[in-house]
This record gives sequence, structure tokens and C-alpha cells, in this order.
Amino acid sequence: VELLGGMVTDTHPKVRAAALRALARHDPDAVRALLPLVARKCAEAEPRVAEAARALRARLEAAP
Repeated sequence: VELLGGMVTDTHPKVRAAALRALARHDPDAVRALLPLVARKCAEAEPRVAEAARALRARLEAAP
């Protein structure tokens, strides 16, 4: 999870989007600490990154 968290800020948008999608497949408790970073990525100009971030944020916020 830590490695993927670092990839969320990569310079290439495909890497950022892939990292966000990969984080969505992990246990929400393990990823929850990254929520502030994920929230910032929701407003990113690159649509694929923003979409992946919004999906991950929704998953994290819905998890108990």
C-alpha cells in the first residue's frame, strides 16, 4: 500500500490512475490513511485519474 501511495503522485497519469485502481483492491483499513491524498486526486484535470480517485474515495468512505 505504501508503494502504491507513492505512485499516486507519479508524473505519468496512467501510473497515477493504475495506482488508485490497485489501492481500491486492498483492504480499506490499510488504505484509509491515504484518504487526504485520494481526495486531492479527485479534482485532478486528468479524467482517468479523477475517476479512479472518486471511486476509491467512495469505497473508503462506505467501508465501516
